[in-house]
Amino acid sequence: MAVVNVTVVMGAKTFSDVHLERKQVQRIIIHKDYKPPHLDSDLSLLLLATPVEFSDFKRPICLQEEERGWDRCWMAEWVATRGHGQRGGGLNMHLEKLRVVQINRKKCIKRVNQLSRNLLCAWQEPSTNGNCKGDSGAPMVCAAYGTQRLFQVGVFSWGIRSGSKGRPGMFVSVAQFIPW
Repeated sequence: MAVVNVTVVMGAKTFSDVHLERKQVQRIIIHKDYKPPHLDSDLSLLLLATPVEFSDFKRPICLQEEERGWDRCWMAEWVATRGHGQRGGGLNMHLEKLRVVQINRKKCIKRVNQLSRNLLCAWQEPSTNGNCKGDSGAPMVCAAYGTQRLFQVGVFSWGIRSGSKGRPGMFVSVAQFIPW
């Protein structure tokens, strides 16, 4: 799919950060099995118009190739806040880490009907704040046991009052789409 006026933001935690870089998206490749309203294969690849130059602020992430247990997991979430000292209380967007816990399939199926093999369940740790609203496409990143190595495990797709007690968020499993 050809695109106009779609950019990817990288290298920063706020939209006002000096390290922020925007890359124009040249093409969006939607997975062939994605058929709305079903969100079973709710995944796309973004082809950027120019290459990414990695730095201390932009690094690649490992992709999960097989299902496994994880030590710690997070979801990235853009949050709007009022700017300090700004007249009229202008909004600033900043990136936050929301700690999440992956739920095993049996426990998830009790809360979500028809859980496909392509989806993972996770919910917030009780001590964290966040609501997942508008976060479709956000990464779920996990650390492997005994290491600092990070993997992208999932991509946030949907949730029923996601983040509220007993309501998991649904993530598309990266491992299921590696062959794609």
